Amino acid sequence: MANSWMQTPAGYHIVGSRAELTNFFQAVFNPSTLPRYLHTIDASFITGAFFVVGISAWMLLKNRQAEMAGKSLRIGLVVAVIACVVQLFLGHYHAVQVANTQPAKLAAMEAVFEDEQGASLLLFGLVDPENRTVNNKIAVPYLLSWLITGEPHAEIKGLNSFPETDWPPVKVVFYSYRPMIILGGAFILFTLWGLWLLKGGTVYNNRLFLRLAMIALPLPFIVNQLGWITAEVGRQPWIVYGLLRTADAASVNVPAAQILASLVMFVLIYILLLGLWIFLIAKELKSVSDANVNGKEVASAW
Repeated sequence: MANSWMQTPAGYHIVGSRAELTNFFQAVFNPSTLPRYLHTIDASFITGAFFVVGISAWMLLKNRQAEMAGKSLRIGLVVAVIACVVQLFLGHYHAVQVANTQPAKLAAMEAVFEDEQGASLLLFGLVDPENRTVNNKIAVPYLLSWLITGEPHAEIKGLNSFPETDWPPVKVVFYSYRPMIILGGAFILFTLWGLWLLKGGTVYNNRLFLRLAMIALPLPFIVNQLGWITAEVGRQPWIVYGLLRTADAASVNVPAAQILASLVMFVLIYILLLGLWIFLIAKELKSVSDANVNGKEVASAW
C-alpha cells in the first residue's frame, strides 16, 4: 500500500512542504493498490507452484518417493495453471491502471515515442531513445490501443508528449518489461501442456516435460524481479509520482556512509538467507534420496 501510494498518491493535501493525510481510505486504496496487490500475490502463487512442480519433477526423474512426488506434481501443476491464466487478466488490469495514472511509464514499457492513434503492440524491437525510435521492430497493428482502451483506434500518449526530464530510463524499463511478458506467456503454454499430459496420465513419465519443469523452477523468481524493475525504474524520476523527484528526496540528516552500510548489510543478510534456504532444500532432497536408496520410509516436511 505504501509503495502504491508513492506510485499513485491519493487522499492527501500539501501543507508547506509536507503531504498530509486527508482521507485514510483513499490513501490506502489508491488507484494502484488493488491491481498491484492482486498482481503480486498471484505471482507468488505462480512462484510457489513452479517450485513444487520443479522439485517433484526432479524426484520423479530420480525415482525418489515417486508416489508422493506424483501427488505434489499434480497439485502444483493445477495451481500453476490457474495462477498463470489468472495472471493474464490481472496483468492486463494492472497495465490499464498504469496507462491511466502513469502514462509516461506505459510509453516507456511499450517504447511509444509519438502520440499514436491505433497504436501497435510491439513484440520485438531495438529501442533507440537518443533518436526517439525503435529499430527492427515487429508489432501487431492496433493491438496496444485495443488492449488499453477497448478501442482499436484510440490514442496512446507517447514519450514526446512529456518533458524529457520526466522520462524514465527507457531502455531499462522496456528491456525488463519485455522478457517478463514473454516468459509469462511461456508459463501459460507450459502449464497447459502439463495439464494436457496430466489428463492423459502421462505427465509422470514424460521426461521432456519433467526436465523442462526443473529448468523452469527459478524463472518465476526472475520474472518477479523484472516486474519490480519495471515498476520502480518506470516511475522515475519520481519517488512520489508527480510530487517529489528522487533527486530531491535525499536525506540531509543521514550520512551517505550510513545509507551505504545499511544497503550492504541488507545485501549480506539476503545472501545469507538465500544460501541457508538452498542448503536446507538440498539437505531435504538428499535425505529423500538416501532414504529411497536404503529402502526406508521418509517422514519429511514435504
